[in-house]
Amino acid sequence: SSSSSSSSSSVVSIDENPKQHLSWQWMDKYGVVPGIAASFAVMQMGFFTADQLGKGVLMIQGLDPTGSSPISGIPVAIMLGAAIKSFTIIPKEFELGIKFSTTHILRTGIVCVGAKLSAAEMISLGAAGIPAVAASITAGLCFITFMGNKMHLPHRLTSLLAAGTSICGITAITALAPVINASKREVSYAVANVVLFGTIGMITYPYLAHA
Repeated sequence: SSSSSSSSSSVVSIDENPKQHLSWQWMDKYGVVPGIAASFAVMQMGFFTADQLGKGVLMIQGLDPTGSSPISGIPVAIMLGAAIKSFTIIPKEFELGIKFSTTHILRTGIVCVGAKLSAAEMISLGAAGIPAVAASITAGLCFITFMGNKMHLPHRLTSLLAAGTSICGITAITALAPVINASKREVSYAVANVVLFGTIGMITYPYLAHA
């Protein structure tokens, strides 16, 4: 009787906390495949759109449009996904796969990006390269954190802005967000700022450099 009561209590605890426990029956019924496939499709659409926009920007500037796109597909894919989320209703069978994509697959991808940087490539930067990069990142983290506190921004939003601006943009934001339990609104603000000022810098810096 004690075993049956304990098993029943465990079932009740799972049923009472649907947000904290994934339902195995729901997982078996739908699986992660539909959500992963949808996430992959949005990613491909984002990179295709970024490539086409990049060609347009190069043509406007009189440059060869067959080169690499100056517009990253990552922010375009994120904005596309945010638009779909805002203006459509995501089917329930996609939710588990999308969550899996934005956690496990995303983190694995970030690790793979870091793995592309070998020790030999870092050494090839020269003796002054690595300290310069470290100093630049440290200065960005400290300055943005200081300004965020002065402007009374939420601590988590300040951390996202500092990481996104100082390290590697949206990739750093999406990697840090689950660690500090940032809200979707905070992530959206951070991404919007990085994309906006990154785009402004991409357009203006070349002209300033040759001024």
